[in-house]
Amino acid sequence: MLDCDDLAAVRHAGLEALTVARLDTDDIGENDVAMAIAQRLAGDHVRAEPPVHGRADLIAETNGLLVYAPDGIGKLNRATEAITFAAVAPMTPVRAGDVVGTVKIIPYAVPRAELVSAGQVADGCKVRIAAFGPLSVNLVQTSLGSVSLKLLAKTETVIRQRVERLGGHLNHVWICDHDEAALTNLLADSSEADLVLIMAASATADREDVVPAAIRQAGGRVERVGMPVDPGNLLCLGWLRRRAVIGLPGCARSPLRNGV
Repeated sequence: MLDCDDLAAVRHAGLEALTVARLDTDDIGENDVAMAIAQRLAGDHVRAEPPVHGRADLIAETNGLLVYAPDGIGKLNRATEAITFAAVAPMTPVRAGDVVGTVKIIPYAVPRAELVSAGQVADGCKVRIAAFGPLSVNLVQTSLGSVSLKLLAKTETVIRQRVERLGGHLNHVWICDHDEAALTNLLADSSEADLVLIMAASATADREDVVPAAIRQAGGRVERVGMPVDPGNLLCLGWLRRRAVIGLPGCARSPLRNGV
């Protein structure tokens, strides 16, 4: 909005004419619209930043997973072409301070009726963070003659860092032979944890392989062998005493992004 100081600056600069946009009586300025929509979208652990040039960012206030209904965001973007919203993909891990979404107003102003209509849609598609909670993890690595101590140490470091990024901690770390009986005994006797990770010396090929067989022998059940992701498809998921047991694929030894 131009005020007297702006006009004085224009005259001082020697300008004779300005091209401006004049708002209708029921128009709402772009910054006010951006903030109104952003505040309605902001759910748990998400805040709306003050708008600039018709743009208001949504900021994560904690570490966790980004959660929202994509269909709801699509409906908001169809409500009026004047109001747009883009967000990071749902279920993406985010950290406190990350920009997780942006409201951008296309014109300089929006009719009040369009803002009211879009605001009602925004009320139904909150963007929130499912915060990471405390997580204790046990790690078991199996070893064959070809597996070096250096590789085992590197794997522990990578997995420890990955767990800590999710707000958890490694409770215990064990190494045993890549043998069904040895792994069964360790699983049966291991201390309580929220999650057990198994990095086998040899990838799991089927339900009769060492990791799924040991889960069953320890009194657990195997949920699935193999996952539709790449890399990371040789993953085994099971349950033992109400806690998840995951037989990790070989790619979990790498710090690079993968199916784990």
